[in-house]
Amino acid sequence: MSKESKKQADEKVKEEEKNEVNTENSDSQPEQVEETPEISELEKARKEAAEYKDLALRRMAELENFRRNNQNVAKDVRDRTLSEVIREFLPAIDSFSRAEQMVQDDKTKSGIAIVKDQLLNVLKKYGVTPIDAADNDFDPAYHECIMQVDSPDKIGKVIYEIEKGYMMGDKVLRYAKVAVGKQPE
Repeated sequence: MSKESKKQADEKVKEEEKNEVNTENSDSQPEQVEETPEISELEKARKEAAEYKDLALRRMAELENFRRNNQNVAKDVRDRTLSEVIREFLPAIDSFSRAEQMVQDDKTKSGIAIVKDQLLNVLKKYGVTPIDAADNDFDPAYHECIMQVDSPDKIGKVIYEIEKGYMMGDKVLRYAKVAVGKQPE
């Protein structure tokens, strides 16, 4: 090899080393510069995704609460409407009971009893039950005292029922109107 070719080869090696150093420096610096924005963009995207996920979960919970609330409201409206309709039927049942007591003819009496029992069975399907009052202690949660009767042996007890009371589930539809025993004066 001649001196010139050796010189040229040395220059090429030096240039390649320079390029490698420059490439390493340029590679390392831009990578750091590029990594920081990429990492911050990635963190930003992850944070944004977490916020959207949280928002979606909240909206799903709100929707579920809305559905549950609507179901409860619908049930309350149904129950209230049913209670009002049943209250309107109660005087008719009372009339059948009074007619049953007043009629002397057995066939008519049994016909009235059949109709009354049919009505009571329909009410029973909806959870309506009569309130037992006679000979029980007076309870203002179920009874309405219309009058007091002298009765030394039944003080505070229901002597007789004036008008039957009814419940629907655990709610009173109509309080039983009763006469309550009291100490004679």
